[in-house]
Amino acid sequence: MPRKRKIEPLPIETFTLGGVTFEVRDETCWPLGRGQSKAMEHYELREKIIFSKIEEILFDNGQDQHPSRMGIEKVKEIFRRPKNFVSALDEWGVMGTNAVDDSDARQIWFPRYKAKILAAIKAYEEKVRYVYPPKT
Repeated sequence: MPRKRKIEPLPIETFTLGGVTFEVRDETCWPLGRGQSKAMEHYELREKIIFSKIEEILFDNGQDQHPSRMGIEKVKEIFRRPKNFVSALDEWGVMGTNAVDDSDARQIWFPRYKAKILAAIKAYEEKVRYVYPPKT
């Protein structure tokens, strides 16, 4: 007898920016599918920490609505080279105490997080430039 089809939970928020649809999800509305349990484990153990630390760097005191210029430059420096990224992960405690092999962090995580985070920063900078054009 066939199993009852599971219904995927809806995302917390969905919005479109420049023709790209973004979905905001967390562990309460994680997508269903093959390999998603391992993806959720990675999210809980590493991704949440990485994004919260990046957020701390971007928004200095937590009260600001806009990232600081110095914070943006610090994040760009972290993603300039894989070695910088791994050093930041080690400092934040993401790699763990017995992390000897950081090849996954350099080869897999670095390009993934670099693409996500720097794309968001670039979109923010374009938005600011559009709203507040430079004075000539």
